[in-house]
Order: sequence, then structure tokens, then C-alpha cells
Amino acid sequence: MVSSRIILWLINCFSPISGIKYWTEAVISYVPKGCRYVSGFVPNLRYPKVYVVEENKYDKIRELMGAPNWVKAITKEDEIYILFGPENKRWKRILNHELFHAMVYIYLQSDKRIPAWFNEAIAYYVGKNYDVDPQMIAKYLEPHFPEIVEAVLADTVLDIDFYGCAVVKYIGRYLCVKYGKRKVKALIIAIKDGLTFEQAFKTIFGLNVEEVIKNWYYEEFGKR
Repeated sequence: MVSSRIILWLINCFSPISGIKYWTEAVISYVPKGCRYVSGFVPNLRYPKVYVVEENKYDKIRELMGAPNWVKAITKEDEIYILFGPENKRWKRILNHELFHAMVYIYLQSDKRIPAWFNEAIAYYVGKNYDVDPQMIAKYLEPHFPEIVEAVLADTVLDIDFYGCAVVKYIGRYLCVKYGKRKVKALIIAIKDGLTFEQAFKTIFGLNVEEVIKNWYYEEFGKR
């Protein structure tokens, strides 16, 4: 399998290059600060590789990575590809989101040892992208909550598109606010030390995933 670094070299779209050198430097200078912030949630062994992509190559990168058109950044293992420019006012938040994914991969030497929903839930919180309409979610969950629980346990909740993503954001905020980033970090360390995700989750949070999801539903919406 061709590595993503080689792909970028082949299509000649990684920076620094003259047209976006200043933007590349801004991103690179922020990475250490971003990693310090994200290290509150996951241990930082080393900096991920970060590539700033030329605007006219955004679609090509998305196609090569199998990402939808709306994606602003992509993380593949320990490499982050920036698909936006300095006009994006949320760029540091987006980068923090991706730094979490990459640092999890670096620390666990895999992105498969924690479920995708948990990886995304915490990354959304780290990137401060967790605002959802509670009335909209409550209305959706009223008939669908049992399905959502099953989807979280099966790690297919993100396949539900918009609502699955919104639920994951909401759960990520709940976990980080109620239990704190130190417990999130402790969970990841416990997995590194040999526990499964389910074992680490129960050990650190004192409840299993299903119990926490049901508590979230009750505490946020008054439902059981």
C-alpha cells in the first residue's frame, strides 16, 4: 500500500511552497502549543506530521483518502492534512481535533484500540465543536434511543450521518464535563497498559458504556 506521504509527493502538493509558505509557518508554529493542550486528554509521545495542502489539490486529497467534500482536515495514522487556509477562523480548533486523533494513534500505535465513536466524541470536545440543538436531539432520540444505544455499542453510530454525529458530539461533551479530561487520559493509558476499551471504560468511569449512555440520556433529557 502506498503511504500517504508518497501520495503527496507524487502529486506535488505538500508545503512549504512559495504561495502558502506564511500559512505553513503559522500552522507549524502552532503545533507545539496545540499538542500541549491536547496532551491533557492523551499522552504526547511526539508531534504528529502536519502537511498544508495547496487549495487546488484539496479535492484530489479527499478522493485519495476517501473523505467527503466537506472535510476540512484529514488524519491518517500519525499524519494530518490541512485542507483549508488562514481565512478559516476555526483553524486552531480543527487542528486540535485532528491532533487528538493523531496523538491517540501515536500513543496506542493504532487507532483501532478505541472505538471510532469515542475517538470522535473526545476529538469534537477537544476541538470545541460540540454545540448541538438539544431540542432537535431530544425529538430524534424519543423514538430512536434504543437504536442509538445499540449503535454506540456496535460502534456504528457514526454511520447514522447527521444525527449520529450530533449524538456523538453531545456524548463527548457529557463525558468530558462530567468526568474530566484526566479520566479520559487515564482511560487511554489503561488501554496502553493492556486493558480492552470496555475494561478500561468500566475501570475509569465506574460504569460500562451502556450505563453511561443511559445516564447521559436521563441527566440531559430526563428520560430513562
